[in-house]
Amino acid sequence: MSETPGAPPQAMIRISSIEILKTEITAPKTEGVPIRHSYTVNLQNKIDVENRLIDVLVSVLIHGDEQKEKYASFETKISFQVEDISPVVQKLEDSQLRVNSAFLITLNSISISTTRGLIFSLMKGTFLDKSFLPIIDPKQFVPVDAIAQREIQAIETKAETS
Repeated sequence: MSETPGAPPQAMIRISSIEILKTEITAPKTEGVPIRHSYTVNLQNKIDVENRLIDVLVSVLIHGDEQKEKYASFETKISFQVEDISPVVQKLEDSQLRVNSAFLITLNSISISTTRGLIFSLMKGTFLDKSFLPIIDPKQFVPVDAIAQREIQAIETKAETS
C-alpha cells in the first residue's frame, strides 16, 4: 500500500486512557449580563519511546474577552499506545527525537475533539451550557519539523478564539 503525500505514516494507534485532570467553573461576577468569552487552548505532547506511548495534554481556559475574568478551566490527558513507533518517531543524536508532524497533528486533532466533548458534558447545566469549544486547526500546535530535545518532549502552543 503506498502512502499519500503529506499523510502521516501508517501506524496502528489506540487510545489507552482518557483522563480529566482539572475542572474549574467560576460563576461570573455580574448576573443577567450576556457573557462574552474567549478560549485559550494549550497542547503539550509527551513522548515515551520505550513504552510506545504519546500523551497529549490539553488545557482550556475560558475567560472574558479582555482576559480579566476567568470563567472556567479544564485539563485533560489523552494517552495513545502506538503499535510500532519507529515510523513516526525517530531517535536522533543527543537524546533528541524527530516526530512526524502529520502524525502529531492527527493525535492533537483527536485530543482536541475528545476534550471538546468532555468539556461539553462538564458544562451542562452551568451558565456556560451553550458554549462550545470552537473548531481549532490542530496544525497550529505542531512545528513543521518537530524535533524534541529530550526523551519526553513538550510542544506547547497557545490558540485564542472567541
